[in-house]
Amino acid sequence: MVSKKPIKKKPIPVTILTGGLGAGKTTLLNHIITSRSETRFAIIENEFGEIGIDQDLIDETQGPTVVELSDGCICCTIRNDLVKALSEIYEHRDEFDSLIIETTGLAEPGPVAQVLIAEPELTEKFKLNAVVTLVDAEYVMKHIDTEEIVSNQIGFADIIVLNKLDRVDEISSQAIRSRLTEMNAQANIVLSEHARIDTEAVLSADGFSLDRVLELDPDFLAPEQRQNSTGSFMGLFDRVPSYHDEISSVGIVIPGDLDDQKVEMWLTFLTMFQGEDILRLKGVLSISGKEERFVIQGVHTTLTGSDAMPWGDAARESRILIIGRLLDRPMLEKGFKNCLA
Repeated sequence: MVSKKPIKKKPIPVTILTGGLGAGKTTLLNHIITSRSETRFAIIENEFGEIGIDQDLIDETQGPTVVELSDGCICCTIRNDLVKALSEIYEHRDEFDSLIIETTGLAEPGPVAQVLIAEPELTEKFKLNAVVTLVDAEYVMKHIDTEEIVSNQIGFADIIVLNKLDRVDEISSQAIRSRLTEMNAQANIVLSEHARIDTEAVLSADGFSLDRVLELDPDFLAPEQRQNSTGSFMGLFDRVPSYHDEISSVGIVIPGDLDDQKVEMWLTFLTMFQGEDILRLKGVLSISGKEERFVIQGVHTTLTGSDAMPWGDAARESRILIIGRLLDRPMLEKGFKNCLA
């Protein structure tokens, strides 16, 4: 009798929902739950403080499993509890289809993402789809230059939901969108009122997939010449960076193959000395001697890498996008080019 191999279960998709206090996270969460009755959700609801309140605001008539962590910030003081909560939720994996982690408005999502992509006991159980950041259109411009958490949440995002647009005029809306794009060139900006959005766009974003990284457009990453421009990437370094402009995106494209040891040394140096300032990093590399594309993704000091589709007849080149704080484009460009074989 031939024994059957156990069927390997697919990782559970995870969406991290973040944003400033009062931006509308719980409203969006309820909208997702009620508008997708065919999907069974598990929710990790995090609050900052001794008494949990948001759990009472979630519509549990739709049947979500709620795990509330109320003794501190999910991304720092109770990181180990997040691992425990995820492990316990996985024991009930047959009872839900998708997991949403809603963080407190006082948290940045980076360390949460690190747990999901780097914790050995979780990487085969869960698959991080996207970081979704809600932004309050009415107040974001007042906080974006003074509150580091707000700017970090924007920098980490795969999707930025610009909410409460009914409270600002079109000129203000355009200015906010322009600023958000400067800070995070790779994020998809979704416009909304009362957190009403196409939930499919959020839950199927797949921002951490290999395919998403492979879609990095060389033309999008290449420096764009503009009037009165110094030739920096998308004009982000036309001004001297100040505290008000400190989060930005840097994209670099170089033809030819890279030396794997040089790449490893450069990335080690980069994460060692600038890891806390690097919010997101993703790239497609052409490594000398390898037929396959090599895809890298990073959050702060955590980096992962894997082989992807072969180059075949395509022109071999390396593309990298870094989103972070006070990035020095000339230094990053020089370091990346020094990795050439």
